[in-house]
Amino acid sequence: MVQSLNLEVRFGALLLVALVAAGCAVAGQVELTAELLDDETDEPVGRWDDDRYILSGRGRGALPHEEVGGGFAYITTDALNFTFTARIAEPAEEGPYPRYGLSVRTGTGAYDRTLLLRYAVYDQFQCVQWYYRHGAARSTAHGANRTYRHGLLEDMTEPAGHWLRVVREYPVYRLYISTDGENWREVAEDYCFTLMAREVSVGLLITSGDPERMTSAVFDNISFVEEPAEPDAITEELYREYCPEMEAWRMYLIQADGRRGEAAECAFILKPKSLAFEDIRALYYSAGSKEVMHTGRRMMRWDSGPDGRRKPSEMDEWDGVMEIDDLRSWYHILAHNKIARVGGVFGPDDYESIIRQLAEKTGAENLPNLPFVVTGASFAGGMSARAARLMPEKTVASAPSIIGMAGADTDREDVLAVPHLHVIGSRDGGHLDDVQRRDSELRRKGALWAQAPMWWVEHRWSRTDQIVVPYFLRLIEMRVPEDADASAGPVRLGQLDESDGFLGLHDTWDGNWPEVVPFAEVDEQQRRGNASWLPDEFTARLWQSFVAQWPRTVIHFPRFDGNEGFAGPRPEGREIHFMAADEPFELLAAGPIGDDVTVEYYAGLEKLEVLNRHRDNPYIVRLRGLSPGLHVIYAITTVDGEREISWPQPILFQGRDE
Repeated sequence: MVQSLNLEVRFGALLLVALVAAGCAVAGQVELTAELLDDETDEPVGRWDDDRYILSGRGRGALPHEEVGGGFAYITTDALNFTFTARIAEPAEEGPYPRYGLSVRTGTGAYDRTLLLRYAVYDQFQCVQWYYRHGAARSTAHGANRTYRHGLLEDMTEPAGHWLRVVREYPVYRLYISTDGENWREVAEDYCFTLMAREVSVGLLITSGDPERMTSAVFDNISFVEEPAEPDAITEELYREYCPEMEAWRMYLIQADGRRGEAAECAFILKPKSLAFEDIRALYYSAGSKEVMHTGRRMMRWDSGPDGRRKPSEMDEWDGVMEIDDLRSWYHILAHNKIARVGGVFGPDDYESIIRQLAEKTGAENLPNLPFVVTGASFAGGMSARAARLMPEKTVASAPSIIGMAGADTDREDVLAVPHLHVIGSRDGGHLDDVQRRDSELRRKGALWAQAPMWWVEHRWSRTDQIVVPYFLRLIEMRVPEDADASAGPVRLGQLDESDGFLGLHDTWDGNWPEVVPFAEVDEQQRRGNASWLPDEFTARLWQSFVAQWPRTVIHFPRFDGNEGFAGPRPEGREIHFMAADEPFELLAAGPIGDDVTVEYYAGLEKLEVLNRHRDNPYIVRLRGLSPGLHVIYAITTVDGEREISWPQPILFQGRDE
């Protein structure tokens, strides 16, 4: 949003008189709190010297997404609207890569969301830089590489003399720069910055580029003004996430007897307490031992028992039943779709014998006849591919993650006909090479398989659930008959026709509009070429948005950003967000703006109806409510006629009476 501001008037004599009358700080010794970020020492970092403020700090910032430590002098405010201004009076001279200027942060931790306008030193050049970290993520290849934007003002090369200003009209921020304090230039005027948090810290930040080396810069003309909000101002209360109460689930645990592969130790079935066994439609099978540890919202403790076998610490008996009421939020989705989870320390070679033992434990004779979807990470990902090879008649779909093609090298038609979705980090080395080589070979044989790279991710789960969960639900809908009765015998899965699907073209996925085309509309070479097979248009659009490399439009609410949610930290990044079904809801995003920019929002293939758009800002909208169920929300942004697609945001819309 480009605000219609006359800066000379706004910060001229009339406003000065009003601010003095209101008792607000205008310039001079604004009260700042100074500290060294990511540092426990008590060294002095900031002080006033008459009307000049001297700020010191160290820390590194050699890459755009690496901002660790630094000296920060700030004011914490929850005012909806404010303006902070300062001038760089004297430059920093110590340190290999000094950077200093203004910062807005949602917290003072090393990886919190932040907005910066600063002078920055690089090896090849020096200039003013803006930097926007829109997601809270650690500085790793599976975190901060996908949560920032930055830009350079290469014509602003002087290390001092710049007036810097940040203006917030909640939740939107605008940045400005001036060489004289009177004539202002807007920075990144073609981009809308938003931060969800109402309470933020705003002030001065400096890093030296060296965690062991301190540097200092001098600022003057510092002012901070809290401004009143208009009666119809957007507030954080509008961005409300529906948080349904989690119903209790029941875990049935057995000490399992296995045959081959990973030695069987324990196995469990976990289902909503209110869901009868005979009403279970499908099983969500998590292959492998490490998945045992991720059952609850926290990391569950598992005690070792006879022969090294395990059970949850809370369970009294080694073969027992336990109720759990603090499961992760994505269990709501399983409950909504009548899916139970099967897991434990056993491999797919033992699955059929294990499921029979679970049936005996629970008295649910239908369990051995139920179909399943199967996934796992790393070694367990290989086992999920093997599960489909061993039991293609029961496998609705498989999603091997961050792993190569272990257990899936086959020419059998019944195995090739099982949909596989390989989710792999683009920096996962040999695993990635193996997936790309073997997938292409098997696609030429008609395998209904797809690849979905996570850009910049190494060997981490990262955003896998964003695509795997809706992919699984769609395949269950397509392949499991609604009237299937597992108590009468094995459920017969529907077969998929390759010609009904879509292809995701791999040579287009390194941009922000990966191409998907109907299978029937391409020639034979493309059909068996370097492409992913998707079963229908919905999964094609899901794939398209997931593999977009670095989309400029980012949905902040409702949203999934890897490791933190609107209500607070959410470990492991495996969370789904909620909204109340059939009720209008707000959406907040950030991205490019301007006369040549349009933004449209979708849930799956349905274009969402905009009930209200905030002024001229396409990223603050109120949308008509959606029906109960999991909806994948994304934005399609058109800039100069070129389309881009945001990453997918799976949101569970849940009725208040569910």
